[in-house]
Amino acid sequence: MNFFCRHAMVLLAFILHGVFFCNAQNEKQNQLSFIHTTRASGLGGAVACVPEGIESLLYNPAGLPVRLPEEDTIWTFMLNTDGFFQPKYLFPILRGSSGSENSAGNMLLNAKDLITTSGTGASVSAAIGYTGRKWGAGTFFSGSLFLDGAPFPLGTEGYVQLDMVVPLAYGTNVYKDDNLSLNFGLSVRPGIKIYKELDGSDVDALLGGSQTVGGIISSSVTHPYLGFPVDAGVILVAFDKPYSAAQIRFSAVAKNLFGDYYVPGKNIKPLEYPVSVQLGAAAVFPFQILGLDFYALLSLELHNANGMFSNDVSVWQSLCAGFEFSIERILRFQLGLASGYPCLGLELSLFAFSAGFSWQTVETGRYVGDNPLSVFRLSIAFHID
Repeated sequence: MNFFCRHAMVLLAFILHGVFFCNAQNEKQNQLSFIHTTRASGLGGAVACVPEGIESLLYNPAGLPVRLPEEDTIWTFMLNTDGFFQPKYLFPILRGSSGSENSAGNMLLNAKDLITTSGTGASVSAAIGYTGRKWGAGTFFSGSLFLDGAPFPLGTEGYVQLDMVVPLAYGTNVYKDDNLSLNFGLSVRPGIKIYKELDGSDVDALLGGSQTVGGIISSSVTHPYLGFPVDAGVILVAFDKPYSAAQIRFSAVAKNLFGDYYVPGKNIKPLEYPVSVQLGAAAVFPFQILGLDFYALLSLELHNANGMFSNDVSVWQSLCAGFEFSIERILRFQLGLASGYPCLGLELSLFAFSAGFSWQTVETGRYVGDNPLSVFRLSIAFHID
């Protein structure tokens, strides 16, 4: 136990250094990320301790040498489609209907307001990734569109965005004995973004046929944003000697170091991605019943912990939690909590193929309830061991 505590204190010192020396920045947050997995969404994003496959390239490069039970995927080919919904106000059908002589009419007007003033969007993304025991690399593509505002279309605002990201990651074990394993990872995610803000005149032109989405994108191609975000992370694994397959994990990740995207040679404001320190803990417990393999994991994380300690974000907005239950790695269920909102996921795997669904709601405002964004995600993937 003393041996465990001594090494845990080393990790704690690393974590505290990251929390207090990686300052949060104010930013205009992009609401649509270039790619996620349905598993990560179902877990509420709490995967830095337990990344799987290409999730190591996205969430914590220290996950490359640390695998979940029986997980040995090397190549992954994945396609995602996402739908986004951001309601302008909650419970809109009930608003203003109490005591009215025309309740049905008010309910219809409220429903119309909900549709025309709420934000909606969609994205399609594809990924090809290789994840070895030390090295990982991938190529990710994504196209996203988001619209918001009223009256429609003149009051509409939003954006269209294309991403191409080529993450490169290295992970290694720096210490290991019968009780503990300490793993370190570093990744760089060079990428190109084609980003165009939209207003009511753009939407009006699209609806009128005088403009196309391709035309809007082509007008931005001459000014692509370039960036080279860097992530650094650690995962500490404590093994249970009486039951060696069980694990307790701790993680710390500093994301988006040097994370801004610039237009080279142009006086255009960069897309800002501030440094985010993520702290996590997880328990992994595999077991067998009637010859069938199961495992359960529970993960808790604080995202943007540096912003929480500087009071830029609330504790509830920072907290992410997830629970996963696997049956023979064929059927997996995820339940999660992100920014105070529930999440869920389901994945079915047969042979080398898998298909997943997830629903996740995150808070894009300062406090819970300010500006929730729901994301519905469908994914298909092909894995090669």
